[in-house]
Amino acid sequence: MAQGQESKCTRWTIGVTTIVFFIGIFAPLAWYAERPADTTYEVTITSVGGLDPALDLHGDRQALSLVFGLTVRVDSTHNKLFNRRIGGAGSSVVVYGDALLAKGAVPELCVKTSGVGEVAADAWGLNVQVPQFLRDRLAGELESGQAVVDVAVRTPAGCYINGCFDAVLVCKARIQGGSSPCFSM
Repeated sequence: MAQGQESKCTRWTIGVTTIVFFIGIFAPLAWYAERPADTTYEVTITSVGGLDPALDLHGDRQALSLVFGLTVRVDSTHNKLFNRRIGGAGSSVVVYGDALLAKGAVPELCVKTSGVGEVAADAWGLNVQVPQFLRDRLAGELESGQAVVDVAVRTPAGCYINGCFDAVLVCKARIQGGSSPCFSM
């Protein structure tokens, strides 16, 4: 190889290596600076049936039959890369307050990038056995307007080489309150 050709080859290699190096350093930094904000999830308890504090919690009934109306809200307005999906086949919503109160399914909701969506779901418990000390505490919280229950929404997240996985959202929702933020587990 002639010396002039060797010099051109060396300069070309150094140039390409420099470009690749800077792309490798600055592309992740640029993505990090412009990354989409996380999608937020909220749950609102829209209705509660079968929970009369005077009859059900302080009375002599041994079991409760409850129905919770819930709304799950997905806010993906800052997400410019991926659609978000919750609910559908294999999903569930569970309401508990130190004891299982109700369980149901979540209809499928697909929220497009930069969008917002809501889906209504019902969770019910038939003849739920709740210990008296929890019933007394729940009655007091309902009377003071401070009743909070835990809501967990489980959605199949997909299957990969290692197996299938679920996404779980956990929320602390007020029974007589507005929407509550959820945290992904």
